[in-house]
Amino acid sequence: MKSVNHEGFSDPIGNIPLDDEHAHILIEYYENATSLRLLIETIEISGAKILETIPLREEPGGPRSVLFKLYVEDARNAVISLSKHPLANLKGYNAKSKIAQKRRNR
Repeated sequence: MKSVNHEGFSDPIGNIPLDDEHAHILIEYYENATSLRLLIETIEISGAKILETIPLREEPGGPRSVLFKLYVEDARNAVISLSKHPLANLKGYNAKSKIAQKRRNR
């Protein structure tokens, strides 16, 4: 699991651009092991609100990648919940907002 900079995630499927206002979590999973619905429920149970779910890779029989966009404040609990999920691989996260940083520096 790795944190990333604001420019984006580096993944075998290519660079994934991130926006500066939200947190992002990149997950890889196999459909025969778990479902996207179960991953979404895991995040929601943590108290996080998913703003956007972006499927990135959907190979039949192969790994799938999905990017979740959420509020920065929700990222910590969501990452903790997902890291306990035995059937998903947490590939990366970004929970540092440039906007939140500017507010703190005032």
